[in-house]
Amino acid sequence: MLLAALFGLLVLPGVAFAQGAMPRLHHAPISVSNAHQALLITGEIDHPELVKRAILAYRVADSGPYMEVEFKRGAPGPYVAEIPKTP
Repeated sequence: MLLAALFGLLVLPGVAFAQGAMPRLHHAPISVSNAHQALLITGEIDHPELVKRAILAYRVADSGPYMEVEFKRGAPGPYVAEIPKTP
């Protein structure tokens, strides 16, 4: 499965950032995955209190459309987005 991914943070409207307080999503790139199985992407968010949503946009082929899944808070631990398995 060829996978392209983009990461994005939607910041709460009207929030004033303190000096150096910018939300950021940190993740390790995925280099290998199993075909036709769900793929979990984990990430840490700096200043999650400033983030309304964290989104993973992905596509399974170079010419395919982008799809989105939302990062959910892990318990305990990092945020997790799950790319569903492909047929």
